[in-house]
Amino acid sequence: MSPRSDRPAVSTTTVAILVIIVIIVGGAIGIFYPRASQKAPAASTTSTSGSSTSASSSTAATSSTTSSSVNSTATRTPPAPSPPLFNFSLVVGPNTILMSPGSTLIYPSIYVTPAPNALQGQAALDLGIGDELVVLNAMVPTGISVNFFGSNLTGIIYQEVSAGPPTSVELQVATAQGITPGNYPVTIEGSSGTLSVNYSFTVQVVKYLITAQYGIFSPNNLNVTAGSTVFWINISTDKAADYNVVFNTINVQSNALNPCPSCDVFSYTFTTPGTYSYVSNSLGLQAGMKGTITVTG
Repeated sequence: MSPRSDRPAVSTTTVAILVIIVIIVGGAIGIFYPRASQKAPAASTTSTSGSSTSASSSTAATSSTTSSSVNSTATRTPPAPSPPLFNFSLVVGPNTILMSPGSTLIYPSIYVTPAPNALQGQAALDLGIGDELVVLNAMVPTGISVNFFGSNLTGIIYQEVSAGPPTSVELQVATAQGITPGNYPVTIEGSSGTLSVNYSFTVQVVKYLITAQYGIFSPNNLNVTAGSTVFWINISTDKAADYNVVFNTINVQSNALNPCPSCDVFSYTFTTPGTYSYVSNSLGLQAGMKGTITVTG
């Protein structure tokens, strides 16, 4: 007979169950923890990769924007060509300017007219081109002075000229007191870079000259000797100011004298001494526009 044990016997079934539980729990622990430990690096790697990708995309976008901006700027502001940008012509109205000795008159503008060119309209589009700096210089004989109206009166002016419409500069013409009546040539030179354009006109100095402007004849009383020719010129810039000269005591009347730039002229030679009054009635409103010529033998 075998000796008796004080511990209760463990059945085979119980042992088998315990072994199965240990295997299941151990397997679960072995499977769970490795996977859990792999998730953090994987998540970290993914996050880092995503951040890098985002930064790369941002850099690419910035580079693209900068490139686009540069290209846009380059398209809007092309380098301007060297002068001259365009040819131009000069003109002054009228072709003959009347003056009397010792007088100063403001005459119509000199016009700088660009020739048709490929740059027309470019300045309006703000592309940085389409304007040209033109230097205007007056070349005059002794006894005549021509000045341009700019910031002040000057014989040379630097004028910004657009590639499109004409640009005008007003003129002041003056004559010396002792200048001899006659015709005096004046030349205006316009230059830009290698381009130079000249325009010539005549200043005709007459002994007796009356101007019509602002509803006034000036001078309105004039003394002359028999055989003298008196000139009237309309130097008004008002398009409606078409004055005329109508004598009261003789049958003499001018046509309508159109204002500048045509600056129409009328002349009459007085051969008989006397007093000759006249008016302008072309507008019907010039009752106060009158003058008198006194002719002595």
